[in-house]
This record gives sequence, C-alpha cells and structure tokens, in this order.
Amino acid sequence: MTSFPTFEERPDLFERWMAMPGDTWPEGMEFIYHDPVMNEFWPRLRTEFPEFQFLAVEEDEELLGIGHTIPFRWSGDDASLPDGLPTLLPLAFAERAYASPPTALCALLVAMLPIGLARGLSAQMLSRMKNIAAVHGLDWVVAPVRPTDKHNHLDMRIEEYATWRREDGQLVDPWLRTHERIGGRCAGIAPAGNRFVGTVAQWRQWTGLALAVSGDYVIPFAVSRAHIDIERDIGVLTEPNVWMVHLTGYPQTAAKQNAC
Repeated sequence: MTSFPTFEERPDLFERWMAMPGDTWPEGMEFIYHDPVMNEFWPRLRTEFPEFQFLAVEEDEELLGIGHTIPFRWSGDDASLPDGLPTLLPLAFAERAYASPPTALCALLVAMLPIGLARGLSAQMLSRMKNIAAVHGLDWVVAPVRPTDKHNHLDMRIEEYATWRREDGQLVDPWLRTHERIGGRCAGIAPAGNRFVGTVAQWRQWTGLALAVSGDYVIPFAVSRAHIDIERDIGVLTEPNVWMVHLTGYPQTAAKQNAC
C-alpha cells in the first residue's frame, strides 16, 4: 500500500529523495530548472512549509514521487487568482511572515518516478493535497496546471486548449483531465504561469538549437515559444498555466465561479 507522509513527518525520506540520481522531467527540458522566482523560493518550502510537502512511498519505503504545495490567502473569486507562480510564491511567503491566515492550498508540483507513473498515482497525489488542505482548515486546493500535451498543439490558444474535449466529453489534455476526474474545475488562465530565463548561449546549450537570429522559437516540450534576443543576449520563455480549483470538503464559503 502506498502512503503519503509529509516532510514534517518523515524528513529522512526527503533526504533520500534529494540524494537519488535521475530526473522526473523528460530529457531535453533543461529550461524547466531556470525560473528565477521558483529558484529563489523553492529551497524554503521544506524549511518553512514542511507540513505541506509530501512523498509517495511504497510499503517497503521505496520512493515513488513527490508533491509540493504552499498555503495562501484567496477569496474564492476566480478573477482574483494570481497571474502565475511568479506572483503567488512571493505573496504566500509574505503572508506567512505577517501571519496572515491562509484559506487555500496551491499545488506547485507533482513529480513521479517512472514506477510511480506506471502505478497511476497522479490522482492519488492530488487527493493527498486535498486531504492536507482539509486537515489545515483550508477551503480549496488551486492548481496552476502546466498542460501535459499542450506542446503538441503549440498554435492553439491556451484558452481554447483548456476547454478542448474528446468525443466522450472528457478533456483532451491528460493532466487537466485527471484534475477534472477528481472534482476539479477550470477557473481561468494564469498567463504568467512560469518564466524561464537564460542567456542565448544557455538556451543553445539547453536546446541544441542554433538560435542564430532574434525571434520566437519552438522549444521541445515547451507550452509556448521562447523569445530570443541576440542583441540583448537573453532568451525568455513564458508558459501560461490553467487554473484548476478543487473543494477540499472542509466547510467553505461559496466560490464565485468564472468558467474558462
């Protein structure tokens, strides 16, 4: 049976996870590690919010995956959701510093090793986030979802892609579909979901592309195109996310729902 202990409960397992070789992202996604805001705040999650980070662990203590979340204050009005994690993360840490009581839990990352993916644990990881939120008296789990398959439909607007459904009525995107299957609803777009930044030389190294002139480039696995500016020696990739909102089961105020 799989268990989902928090870092607070099992810091030893977290140390094991950090020491493990390998990568949970597809080969060729080096850019994913170069969001300056995420890099600034990410190390502080386990020290300042250990009760909101957790692992997926098999009975023999084999590690299967990891989940990262952070509490923040939200009114329940979809229109007031931040425009992306670069805005939400500093806000959440500032609220903790000023003892502002949170009302929601933001899902930051679900990362699975291949064995965890093979066991179909993604929905259980999301359910564990809802459980953690409820335990802490939070009304909602909100997730700025990076759509799994959007890179294969690069020219489709994110607003259209987020609501694209199969003939059976389910959402086309696998990760959005998983959220919806366990009760999540689309609450809008986070246009500044993540912002990955590097020099031109770094982008060439990350992608293997020549990037000889300034312009917008298709980057493998990227949700949108990266803008390369040769003269300024900078490349920026801004990926929009899709806000999915889950009720936790804790008594909550009614959310003002704005459909995607």
